[in-house]
Amino acid sequence: MSVQNQIFALLISPLNTSADIFGRPVIATSRIDAYDGENVTFHYTRHEDNKTVTETIPALNFIQKLIVHIPEKHFKMLRYYGIYAKHHKAGKEAS
Repeated sequence: MSVQNQIFALLISPLNTSADIFGRPVIATSRIDAYDGENVTFHYTRHEDNKTVTETIPALNFIQKLIVHIPEKHFKMLRYYGIYAKHHKAGKEAS
């Protein structure tokens, strides 16, 4: 198995290997339509006009697009803030 195939398998593993390493899957496997060893065909919904766009790009370019979204080591992901923060809810319940 080539390095390219190993990286691709890690990023979209159905066993969520990428989720164990990165916190969550980088892309849903349902968005990947085809992979022939050279090219990846995937789809997404464009927010500007709500249309579904299908793209076919080389696998290495696809991997580059995914790697951009992987946070750096020890990067703190902000989940809830403002009125959704746990400390805010705790303060309201006590009142």
